[in-house]
Amino acid sequence: MPDWKRLVVGDAFRLPSRNFDYYRDLLLASPFLIFAIAGILRLFDHRWVVGADCIGISVIALSLARERLLLFLGALAFCALRFLIAVVLTQDWRGYVGFITTVTLLVAFGRLARNHKPSYNWPEGSIAELLLGLTSFILALKVFLLIDR
Repeated sequence: MPDWKRLVVGDAFRLPSRNFDYYRDLLLASPFLIFAIAGILRLFDHRWVVGADCIGISVIALSLARERLLLFLGALAFCALRFLIAVVLTQDWRGYVGFITTVTLLVAFGRLARNHKPSYNWPEGSIAELLLGLTSFILALKVFLLIDR
């Protein structure tokens, strides 16, 4: 008799990697991205103290991660994409400056990462990873809302 639970759900909730570093980096990716972007935006606002707190949290998250270069490149790529969208929609000179700056940094650091070999294997992806990333994202947003009051 077939096992219907295995046929329908499959190995969706099986942990794809046994490496602790992978899960630590997955948990730290969202807080690093959220607090780095919010910190930079708040530093140039009237609430610069909140910005300094957010930058501090993002530096802590980056220092706890194993693959720092990949997290940093991911954040730069996200910012470059956001600046590109801003340039297309608003055609403001600040968007051009931000886009050129982030793309230049992305290319410069991307040359360093060209021969970079991660310290652990990247699994294919599963629901467990998605749930872990979503939980990390929601907790980072909750912490940011507590700080931003």
